[in-house]
Amino acid sequence: PKCDVIICEDCMLEVHNIHGVTRLGRTLQEQTEKARRVSDASKRLMGQLRDEITELDKSIKNLIIEEKTQVKAVDESAAKLASDFTTELIKRKTALKAGLRKFFMSS
Repeated sequence: PKCDVIICEDCMLEVHNIHGVTRLGRTLQEQTEKARRVSDASKRLMGQLRDEITELDKSIKNLIIEEKTQVKAVDESAAKLASDFTTELIKRKTALKAGLRKFFMSS
């Protein structure tokens, strides 16, 4: 295995053969390339996340619009039902009054 640290403390203070060594320039190139790959992957991920957030924001806006449309439709339906029910009650009341008048006039 090679040394991934810039300076190995054991190499500085004593002689040992636990790991291989690499020139600093090569290690820097490798570390720079690793950092670039991580950075590129992070940028791609950030772009994907930004796109997904944008899509979610659009979906939320559409749902809010749809909710308002549905609430308005329900309100209109409820008002129509209430109006129709009131009309039928008035018709029934009028018919009952007419029936009572007819009953008392014929008596």
